[in-house]
Amino acid sequence: MNQLKVNEQQAVLALATRGWSRRRIARELGIDRGTVRKYLDEAKPAIPTAGSDGPGGSKPAILTAGSPAGRRSQCEPYRGPIETGWQTGLSAQRIYQDLAAEHGFTGSYEAVKRFVRRLNTNSDPPFRRMECLPG
Repeated sequence: MNQLKVNEQQAVLALATRGWSRRRIARELGIDRGTVRKYLDEAKPAIPTAGSDGPGGSKPAILTAGSPAGRRSQCEPYRGPIETGWQTGLSAQRIYQDLAAEHGFTGSYEAVKRFVRRLNTNSDPPFRRMECLPG
């Protein structure tokens, strides 16, 4: 599929916001009117974006997982068993299976995987020294 370069796409949008007609934009940039229409139709948001004055007003964005505020993980009440499993060398899949079987965890494996990944960045894994004879 042929696509316009990014600077041409931005030029189409900029000229449209100035009130230029599709025909005039196409003539000025040397592209087909259908192409101009395609990029202008794609630029229209289907739903109001955060910060826009839509019918429901603006809504706060969901903060990323690394930020201190935001959603509380479903795994937080199970932090103890998860940390214990991770420190003993269990995989996230095994930790999830143990939580579901032994503690009645109803969350998803993906939630456990994200939680374990955050634990992994917050602390160092246990150091195990391996020694063997030369040769």
